Amino acid sequence: MAQNAKLFVAQPQNTAMLKKEGDNLYRYDDMQSLENIEESGAVLQGFVEKSNVNAVKMMTQMIETNRLVGNVPKSYGHPNERHEPRRYRKTG
Repeated sequence: MAQNAKLFVAQPQNTAMLKKEGDNLYRYDDMQSLENIEESGAVLQGFVEKSNVNAVKMMTQMIETNRLVGNVPKSYGHPNERHEPRRYRKTG
């Protein structure tokens, strides 16, 4: 059963006090001074983030590109069947 929880969205008074932890994570030692900005609209309940990438279109383009790349060696033919460029000798 899912539990309801409330997300704490806050803005530190002094952003210079944020300490980088790595992987886009920051630490703020003075938790008591954080202000709850619940009504900021930064996070809205019931909404899902949607990527701006159309997965079907990207997959189709990838398949088409893969086919094109696969056809390039075929256009050259088998290495033993390649025609060497003609070399002409200078005459007189």
